[in-house]
This record gives sequence, C-alpha cells and structure tokens, in this order.
Amino acid sequence: MLLSAAFLLSLGAVLPELAATCLMASAALIIIRLGRWRLWRCPERPDLLMLGLGYGWLAVGSGCLGVALAMGEASVPALHLITIGGLGTLSTGVMLRLTWQRAHRTPPPHWQVLGLAGLIGGAAVCRFLAGSHPFNAPSLLWASATLWSIAFTGVAVQTIRLIQPAHLRRK
Repeated sequence: MLLSAAFLLSLGAVLPELAATCLMASAALIIIRLGRWRLWRCPERPDLLMLGLGYGWLAVGSGCLGVALAMGEASVPALHLITIGGLGTLSTGVMLRLTWQRAHRTPPPHWQVLGLAGLIGGAAVCRFLAGSHPFNAPSLLWASATLWSIAFTGVAVQTIRLIQPAHLRRK
C-alpha cells in the first residue's frame, strides 16, 4: 500500500517529501519481510535466493528513490534499480525456475541462477552509475544493455532448449 501511495503522490509532483517517506518506509518493510523469510536457511536453493535478491533490489531501489525525491535529485537512476535490478531479477528467476520445473521437475542448476543474478545485478549497477544524464557515460549504458541482453537471451535459449520435445533434441 505504501508503494501505491508513493506512486500516486509522485504522479502529481505534489508533496514529494510524503512520497519519499512512503518509499523509504516501503524499503524498510521489504527488508523486514525478507528477513522474516529466512532465505539463508536454504542455501541449496539458489532459485529461491534469487527471488529474495529481486526483492532486495526492490528495497534498495525504493530507498534510493525515496532519498532522491527527498533531496530533490533526479529519480531516473533509482527507478532503474527497481526496474532492471528488481523486476529483471524476479522475471528471469521465475522464467528459469518454471521452465526447469516443467521440463525436469527440478530447480535450475546453480550456475545458471548465479550467472543470471550476476548479469542482471551488473546491468542494474551500470545503469545506476550512468546517472541521470546517461549520455555522459555511454560505456556504462552499453555495458548495462549488453549484460541485460545476455541474461534474457540466455533465458530464452534455455527455455527453447528445455521445452523442445525429447525426440527432436540432439544427443
């Protein structure tokens, strides 16, 4: 509810301090929720850890966006932490997990999950570091776009490979 309130408040550019407060409170609540999930108790399931990481990106992005609004700074870099980091990690994690569960009834291999998390995390950090005037740092934009593209291409290839009927697979 706090994220919805912050979103609505930021649309009208009315009371940015209130929107900032809602965002920072949301970040704190997300962190508390993550702690209550106790994901550290399942290190053998990196697919679940990746989903927790996605929520962590949402917390970091919400907190950074709240700070940016409170200080009157540009919000674009923080929004990319939410979209690239949070939504990118969550969407690729869910796609990979569902594909592996349907094809083999098992979670995806550790190396695929960790690789995806690293690629998406790198893309989010590069885009954040590019700042609010990204054309001042085109190399960071290219790095972000490249990492993002590699991650989603990897998921697409893996999905196509796993859903292909068994009799059509090469041995």
